[in-house]
Amino acid sequence: MDEGITVWTMDLAVGDGMETCHKILLSKATIAMKRVFPNGTGFVAILGSLLGWAWIDPKAAVSGGPVITGLFANFLIVVIFFLQGWRLRPARMFEVWADGYTLWITQIAIIATPVALVLSGWAVGVISEEKLSPFLLLACLPTTISSCVVYARGSGGDGDYALGHATLSNLLAPFLVPLAWFFLIRPSGPAHFPMTSALMEVVPNMLLLVGLPCFFGWWFRKAVAP
Repeated sequence: MDEGITVWTMDLAVGDGMETCHKILLSKATIAMKRVFPNGTGFVAILGSLLGWAWIDPKAAVSGGPVITGLFANFLIVVIFFLQGWRLRPARMFEVWADGYTLWITQIAIIATPVALVLSGWAVGVISEEKLSPFLLLACLPTTISSCVVYARGSGGDGDYALGHATLSNLLAPFLVPLAWFFLIRPSGPAHFPMTSALMEVVPNMLLLVGLPCFFGWWFRKAVAP
C-alpha cells in the first residue's frame, strides 16, 4: 500500500512539491499510529523522531532508508491494523447504521472537507499549482481513525461510535481514493495512470495489509478472550 501511494505521489509532484508530499505523507502515517498507541512517552519519542526525520531528509524517509524499508513499513501497517482489529467492538460499530442521514453526511464530510480545504488554500494562493496535486491526493487518504477515535474520546465523546465511522471510511477508501484521484487530478502524458490500474494497485494491498490483519486481530481476541 505504501509503495503504491509513493508511486502516485512521485508521479504527481516534482521538485519542492514532491518533497512536501513526502513530508506530509510520512507525517500522516505516523500520526495514524496514535489510534493504537495513544499514550506514553514511547509514542511521543517515536512520533518526534519520525517527524523530524521526514522534514530533514524526506527522500530517504520514504524511499527505504537505513531503518524504514518497504518490508518494515508493511510490517508496521500489519501490526497496527492487527491491534486495531483487537480493539474492535462490532456491536457498537454497527450503531452508525441506525441513522442513515447522519451516516451519509459524516462519510461525505470525511473525504470532502480535507479536499475543500486544499482547494481553498490553492484558490487563495497558499498552495502553489505544483503542490496542488500531491496535496489533493493526501487529502483523500484514509486517516480518519486517529481523528475520529482519539480526539472523540479526548473531548468526552463516544470513541466506539466514532470507530464505526472511521472503520467504514477505511473500508471505502480502496474505492474512493482512486475515484478521487481520477476525477480531481487525472494527469496527462507519461504520468497518466488509468483508474482500473489504480484499483488493481490499491485494493489488493488494502485487503492484505489492512483488511486481513484487522479481521485476524478481532478473531484472535475473540478466540483467546471470549
